[in-house]
Amino acid sequence: MFRENNKATCRRFIREIFNEGNRSSIRDFLTSDSVHHELGGVSIPAGRGPEWFADSIDFYRIAFPDLRLEIQDQIAENDRVVTRLRMQGTQKGPLVGIGASGRSVDITGIRVDRLSEGKIAESWFHWDSLGMLQQIGALPDLNRNPKTTQLKKETGAVEFLKPVLPAVPRTRRPSPTPLRPAA
Repeated sequence: MFRENNKATCRRFIREIFNEGNRSSIRDFLTSDSVHHELGGVSIPAGRGPEWFADSIDFYRIAFPDLRLEIQDQIAENDRVVTRLRMQGTQKGPLVGIGASGRSVDITGIRVDRLSEGKIAESWFHWDSLGMLQQIGALPDLNRNPKTTQLKKETGAVEFLKPVLPAVPRTRRPSPTPLRPAA
């Protein structure tokens, strides 16, 4: 039964804190000494406590005022809850020095929460930050080599993963001098 309660706490936390931006209820969900790790985050290092976490949520809600996290799957075991998420929003504010692009993002992520006495004591959040940066136009388009695509079409092989390099003429090396035994 406690697993279902833990899952329900994490669902309410995502709804109230992330989606509704209800900063005033953050202490209802986090222990006073909670630790938060953002893996693959843009620039936010691990932090402690509800106030730190509320500030990190503000960081994203300023950049994406229409931020929405959708729970796609949840698994609970012992004191841990794993939540697979879909994050959507439109960048209307700055994000780590990247001006508002007006572009929408649609990425996925995973949260792992460790609960203690009904509150989140530690969390790990990993999301597709590279995909987000590509979607808001903060990264250049990938420079794809059309020759590799053609090679795949012609051969059906997985050679497209190897770069196509120009042919380099081989020069003949002189034969090495045979080694002689020491006297």
